[in-house]
Amino acid sequence: MNYTIEPWADKQLEQGFLDILQKQSATDLNLIGKFDIKSRAPWERYYILWNGLEATKNLPGNFVQCGVYMGDQAYFMADVSDKTVYLFDSFEGAENLGEFDNEYYVENPYKCSVEDCAKNLAEFDNVSINVGRVPANFEKVEQISLLYVDVNLYEPTKISLDQLWSKIVDNGILMVDTHDNYSTGATKAITEFAAAIGKEIQMLPTGIAVITK
Repeated sequence: MNYTIEPWADKQLEQGFLDILQKQSATDLNLIGKFDIKSRAPWERYYILWNGLEATKNLPGNFVQCGVYMGDQAYFMADVSDKTVYLFDSFEGAENLGEFDNEYYVENPYKCSVEDCAKNLAEFDNVSINVGRVPANFEKVEQISLLYVDVNLYEPTKISLDQLWSKIVDNGILMVDTHDNYSTGATKAITEFAAAIGKEIQMLPTGIAVITK
């Protein structure tokens, strides 16, 4: 994936990204619209995702996200093309933390109701929301052009990678959000997985680990 790392405030943002940003900021979701996009470096994760979606939208396969929360990343995935966007989440928050996981997620499980998520994405007809802990419902997906994994913990990250990597098409993109390695379990899982398949990780700002197939 081609992505130039430079100060976020210096980024020349493409109009396609800004158009989606403006639409999302006008919704109840509005996680980005509350802030000045140029002053909030963490929001670069959305721009990185958008770049990956643009790079893969003409490949065969669908967009997939594991760990959806309120649907902020999914909004970009649904808007950028008419591909079906498969979303997988228990909507019960982080549970059963293991030895590699950050205790932060005990107090902050990132729990959202499926009804609220569906409301945030209601304008799209290409979204498939699947409720259950990974790997529930993974059989629904046959081919993946971009896979975005944001489940914070080691075990669900490992399961998602082990079961979905083979479904990513050639030149497809895998992204794992480690939140600047704050998600210690996710960081360990993607590091181990990359070593096992003999691939290098491209680590982008805000802790987005990228592997291109």
